[in-house]
Amino acid sequence: MSISHYVLGIGDRHLSNVMFDTSSGTIVGIDFGHSLGSATVTLPVPEFVPFRLTGQMTGFLHPHSANGLIRVAMVTAMSALHDQRNIILRIMDVFVHEPLAEWESMAKRQHTSGDTDAQIEPNWYPMQKIRTVQQKLDKAHPSMIMTEEAKRNPNFHSHTLAHMVNAIEGDAAVNVRATLGSNTTLTIEQQVDCLIDIATDPNILGHTWEGWEPWM
Repeated sequence: MSISHYVLGIGDRHLSNVMFDTSSGTIVGIDFGHSLGSATVTLPVPEFVPFRLTGQMTGFLHPHSANGLIRVAMVTAMSALHDQRNIILRIMDVFVHEPLAEWESMAKRQHTSGDTDAQIEPNWYPMQKIRTVQQKLDKAHPSMIMTEEAKRNPNFHSHTLAHMVNAIEGDAAVNVRATLGSNTTLTIEQQVDCLIDIATDPNILGHTWEGWEPWM
């Protein structure tokens, strides 16, 4: 679920949007109102977590860590999506021809903030969304993708943006994502390591909206 949510840019993963089946142990995500990166691009307090993997959740994994069995499952899931990326992108092409109604207002806000794509392509907004999904399926560095999305958020002033980019990129002394070139194509294992690193980073969680309850 977490990897699928990352690829499709599903945000707003607060506790009420994560359901738990007590009979099977299955976790099910609901409410996809923020999808394809809108929680990062449009919200005044943007989300930079790729999925929900808070300290409470990693504590539940003990004696294993987030880099144990859950990493293996995420690598398997990402590999499956990567292998079928052409099918996924062809299905998503429908958004170019039939974009969501709410995207029109989002596109106007982003165009006003100076996005150059709006000057180049008639269907620039849905195509931008699909390109982001393609970058994820092509194993681009998550920090690079999130930085691009943060720059599209019209709520940021330049000094705020610089502060957020520093948080996204991380610290090479403690964050594995900061030790890998942001413009390099990663292996699937490296991509998953970066995602787990971001999702569990206290600095990222500390910048998350309080209603998301990052301490839970």
